Amino acid sequence: MIRVNGGGNAQDVTLSVGIKHARIGDLSIRFVAPNGDFAVLKRVASHATTTSGYHKTFIFDVSQLPNNGDWKLHVIDVRRGVGGFIDYFRLDFESIG
Repeated sequence: MIRVNGGGNAQDVTLSVGIKHARIGDLSIRFVAPNGDFAVLKRVASHATTTSGYHKTFIFDVSQLPNNGDWKLHVIDVRRGVGGFIDYFRLDFESIG
């Protein structure tokens, strides 16, 4: 979770995510805004994948969303037996005007 206070009004947010996991295909990943709106970043794969890392950057239009509050990354591992961790989760806001 990243808590934003005094964020003002942003047009875009750049989200950078890094996850280490032996079976990335087992993960479902969502990016959740302070008001509960979310974007699905990754769905569980229908077949086994053994990629060890997930490193992506996304740009979202957040001009209609509250900037202040708790921004969350929900990562759900649907299978037991293999662990992992969030390596990084970063937000960079681009101000309007």
